[in-house]
Amino acid sequence: MKLLGTLDVSPRHKSIGHRSVSAPLLASTAARRFALRFLAAWVVLLALLEFLPIVQVWSIRATLRSMAMFYSILGLDTGIHGAVLSIKGASVRIVSDCTPIKPIAVLFSAILAFPSGWLWKAVGLGFGGIALWIFNVLRVAAGLLVLKLRPSLFDLADAYLWQAIALVAVLALFLAWTSPMRSRRADL
Repeated sequence: MKLLGTLDVSPRHKSIGHRSVSAPLLASTAARRFALRFLAAWVVLLALLEFLPIVQVWSIRATLRSMAMFYSILGLDTGIHGAVLSIKGASVRIVSDCTPIKPIAVLFSAILAFPSGWLWKAVGLGFGGIALWIFNVLRVAAGLLVLKLRPSLFDLADAYLWQAIALVAVLALFLAWTSPMRSRRADL
């Protein structure tokens, strides 16, 4: 309802300054801000990974240790020689793309870009990082299984299938993290 000399206060409009703005325009502005923050965080994290190779070296070693621990829990012996992981006749070289460091960087960029409190961001960063690390252990284990059972499919699974599944995992974790905030906004 609009009265002479007042602002439109209908649910589809919000007052900004002296004029009213429609909800879709506000949503697109918020989406643009999120996208710009996400890209900025992503570029910074990728630059850090590039200029601090110790992070990639650490992630490769930690991935190898995680895989050895995973297989020891299953009662299987593994061999680690440099960056090569061997189990039951199948061997793979673990490189930085075999670690969860880049999917974690994508998730961290999205969480840091999203408008929320710092405590909630810390919860998302912690649980998201752990979840992606566990996902990666399972991904590498499945890759070794494919290599052992169907070696001709390994490159396809490694280069395309698991990369796509990793992106879906990142998106699912981000949506799960934002879910409580989205439900609170819906209640308003």
